[in-house]
Amino acid sequence: MSRLIDFINEVEITDDDKKKEKKDHTTRKQSKIVLKKELAKLDDHMDSFVEMIENEIDKIEDNPSFQYKIGLMLANMEKEQGEYVLALRQIVQTIGKKASIIPQTRAHAKGMVPDPLEDPMEDDQEDVRDVVDTEQDKKKEEK
Repeated sequence: MSRLIDFINEVEITDDDKKKEKKDHTTRKQSKIVLKKELAKLDDHMDSFVEMIENEIDKIEDNPSFQYKIGLMLANMEKEQGEYVLALRQIVQTIGKKASIIPQTRAHAKGMVPDPLEDPMEDDQEDVRDVVDTEQDKKKEEK
């Protein structure tokens, strides 16, 4: 099909141009493979670092409210980390494509982007912060 389009547009493609195009495609394919491996390593390192942080948070037993707030910070960070890795994955996929077309939409992890028309508290879900704060207040009253 490409040859037909080139013929219609009277484009002369030499054998050197074809070889160069094939070499470029092969190079991009190899780059994609290398980048995917490095991205997997990065993701693994990030996961192991998060586990180290979780272990340190678990060691904090004398201040449960501080431990809870640090846990929330970690949960927010993990959400951002998911989007960061997803964006990197999309970049790696785009680099490896022959067509050199940039996607029009930004990738998001499933459930990470709320529907702008939907009220988050409308579906009768409890706010987790309210439940935990109530439990901590009860413990304080007992002491």
